[in-house]
Amino acid sequence: MKINSFFSSFWILYLFLGLVFPFIWFGIIGFYGDDFNQILGIEEFGFLGNISQWIYSYGIFYRPLGYFILTSIYFFLGWSEVLIYIFSLFLFFLSCYFTFLLSYKFFSNKFLSVFVTLFFGFFPFNASAYLQISSSYMIICYSFVAFFFLKLMSYLNEENKKYKLFLLNTSWLLILLIYEQATGLILIILTNIFYLNFLKNKNIWFKKSCIQSFGFVFITIAFVFLYFGSPGNPKVETLIELNNQEIETISSTISSEEIIQNESNRLTSLALKIVNSFSLFYMNFPYVFENLGTNIFIFLIFTTFLMSYLIPDKIFVPNKKELLKIFFIGLIWTTSTMAPFFLYDSFYMPPYVFLFPSFGIGLLFFSIFFLLFKSTNDFLNNLSYKIMVFSFTLFFVVQNYGIYLGTKEEINFWKKLSNDIKNSKILYNKKSLIIDKNISFNNNHIFWLEELYGIRYFKHSLGEKLDQINIISKGKEIHIELYDLNQN
Repeated sequence: MKINSFFSSFWILYLFLGLVFPFIWFGIIGFYGDDFNQILGIEEFGFLGNISQWIYSYGIFYRPLGYFILTSIYFFLGWSEVLIYIFSLFLFFLSCYFTFLLSYKFFSNKFLSVFVTLFFGFFPFNASAYLQISSSYMIICYSFVAFFFLKLMSYLNEENKKYKLFLLNTSWLLILLIYEQATGLILIILTNIFYLNFLKNKNIWFKKSCIQSFGFVFITIAFVFLYFGSPGNPKVETLIELNNQEIETISSTISSEEIIQNESNRLTSLALKIVNSFSLFYMNFPYVFENLGTNIFIFLIFTTFLMSYLIPDKIFVPNKKELLKIFFIGLIWTTSTMAPFFLYDSFYMPPYVFLFPSFGIGLLFFSIFFLLFKSTNDFLNNLSYKIMVFSFTLFFVVQNYGIYLGTKEEINFWKKLSNDIKNSKILYNKKSLIIDKNISFNNNHIFWLEELYGIRYFKHSLGEKLDQINIISKGKEIHIELYDLNQN
């Protein structure tokens, strides 16, 4: 077997091992977060009733198709935590497969496609997407988007048939009804339509592009109008609430300099989040090393090195013009999928929704790297590519393991605490407890878990009414008080 073909197989195996190994070695995490809302909703209202409750509460244009898909997953697999996690990983692998196909369709470069697929598959925040089962519709939506672009580009390169354009427009509407973050990708749709038509026929390209674009633009504008106008939409309500909170903190005597600073909070907040993320990722290495053990950690390094070593000695690095094209597509993809979160006064973007931008970030990373470091020497280009693949892959895989281990540790902590309370070991006498995070957790770098997952899991496990449990996070301490627990 040639090294080239062996590498093609090995990077797929590496992707599989990199994602699945923690589940095999340490076991699944189990249900938490919105899992309970889904399961209890189905138990109480049934399959169709649960969907009806969602539409009644949040409106017809807030992820109706996405919620139908999500409810279907819980309805058919929710009785088994193992099966539902296997299915979640399968969906993520499917999205990785479509990432490879899409990047290759865009740029016809196998090494770029492998790089972007590994970048997407191991991108640190994406781990929180497949670890959180309730994010499955986001992963499915991403796969639909990739498949949609494959079909769109095939349509633009073939003899035009009206029914195919109708199907593409219908598919685009369905994508928006699964998960609204795809909305900004209308810019990529228009870019592809105008660019490919220009290459094919410079005489009528503009007229033809406008005709082909009309349906996509109309559907997107109509969806955005109905989405923001739909009563009860929780995203819109949260947006208004958070932005009003920002406004309320501004004094009536505020100076013009302070107003300018408040207007730049989005970029400032984004920059601070990036800096904080890197510092927290740095803490992941000793944490993962301690939990994996020396032998497994060395094996991980060796396997990553082997994958990088097996990259063929001659790779094709795009020329400057092609690199600029990759950069341009990556920039539009990244900004258009992050743009909705800049509507908040302070940049607000949960980690798992980086799933969509990570494809564009991978393209940006590759293009910028070789725009800066491309050499006329093939050996140096190959060496640079191998070093880049080894470095980012190892770094990303460690972060994924840290997120998995941290999530599991924190959920297990709250599970044990709720069991201790139910077994009358603690709290029944003094009804209050102070938890020191530095002592109780090794995973303080898992910065979004405590209130989003841990406390919700604790309340669900305890089975008490919310007004009987008061939990306040104060710096490095968590204060818990229970009221009238013995009366239930």
